[in-house]
Amino acid sequence: MSVPSRSFLVVPSVWLGVQVLCLSAVAASKARLAPYPATRSSDALVESPFRYLGPSGYPNTMAIRGDSVFIGGNFKGADGLASGALLLWNGKKWSEPFPGIDYGISGMKWSGDRLYVTGYFREAGGDSVDQAVYWEKGTWHGMGPGLPQYDFPGPIALLGDTVLTASRSGVFRWTGSGWVAFGQPLEGEPLRLENYGGTLWLTGKYATKTGQANLMRWDNGVWTTPAGTDPDKVIDIAWHGGALYMTKEKPVGVFVSYSTWRYDGKTWEDVTGVILGNYGRMASNGKDLYLTFHSFNVGIGMARWDGNTFQEIQFIPGDNGAGDIASFTASGKLILAGNFLGLGGRRMDYMGSWDGDTWSPLSATPTPDGISQYPTAIASDGKQLFVGGNPI
Repeated sequence: MSVPSRSFLVVPSVWLGVQVLCLSAVAASKARLAPYPATRSSDALVESPFRYLGPSGYPNTMAIRGDSVFIGGNFKGADGLASGALLLWNGKKWSEPFPGIDYGISGMKWSGDRLYVTGYFREAGGDSVDQAVYWEKGTWHGMGPGLPQYDFPGPIALLGDTVLTASRSGVFRWTGSGWVAFGQPLEGEPLRLENYGGTLWLTGKYATKTGQANLMRWDNGVWTTPAGTDPDKVIDIAWHGGALYMTKEKPVGVFVSYSTWRYDGKTWEDVTGVILGNYGRMASNGKDLYLTFHSFNVGIGMARWDGNTFQEIQFIPGDNGAGDIASFTASGKLILAGNFLGLGGRRMDYMGSWDGDTWSPLSATPTPDGISQYPTAIASDGKQLFVGGNPI
């Protein structure tokens, strides 16, 4: 896919001072530079000696189950608790329901009453394990050997009763006692592994025999690149209304071009909207599809799919950072996790909940304690939210 005529370019903050001088060069390309709005209404983030101490950092992965949110990643503790790398948010407070993993969670997935967890940890519940475990009936269970050493498995997907995880060496299938390769060997960094409508999709940055592939589909026993795609960096994918949505970025000189695409199973359609900012994550609640973004490190925004393109619905200047993980609870609240310390003018450390109108922190009470690191995984069991990470 070539750079679409309706995509726009984002200028790194160091280039803001010369933005006007660069306009002629931008005009020469088919992509469009969207000007930064001079004014947007929002309250400034109010700093105070008290922080809403949720997880001590932001998640790598999140699993929602009903209204419960589980997160895991690079952190230790929340709301003053000396907790491990997997935490639960039940709508009122944080807790550590499944103790025993102290660092390095990068993937989580619920299947019935079983929670699958992957990462670069080597111990769970006092037992030696090999980068993958599941929690069931009050204890952790190792998932056996087979994952390459230091391969850092991350995203997890379910294909019927089959459990899969993606790592630096490709995708692996759990046999019930260990792991075996699922498809051809790959080399790179995984981002997402998803089962959408019975089709497996893999995103990341992988090297293949035919070149770099950032989006692949499982097709007749082989990972293939769908026709019409190219090696541009895929930021995120989401399934909504029976179609696959993809956001991606492409360097254009000192600029970055962002675009959005929809795939109906046969062809790709450019559905890029005019949103000024670096694209983040997408999330669908079945009714609406949302896209998060941040602009020049000076604010976080939300855009909603209107049936034709993404339209900006909210921008919060002054809330520095980015939303890296987004998912909906059963009651329709959007849980956003990322490298930010505030949303909507309110203090919230790395995680926030949006009800369609206002942002709320995921913390029980303000605390004067500081924070140190970020979660790397989130999951939910239907009533509560769980968080995981890597303590420091």
